[in-house]
Amino acid sequence: MGQFAVIGLGRFGAAASTELIKLGHSVLGVDL
Repeated sequence: MGQFAVIGLGRFGAAASTELIKLGHSVLGVDL
């Protein structure tokens, strides 16, 4: 299990975050 920070929650950021969560990783999302 990894920890990730995703900067920008547009289409790509939201999709990437969702997939990482589904894989069991911890995700911190930041939208500027």
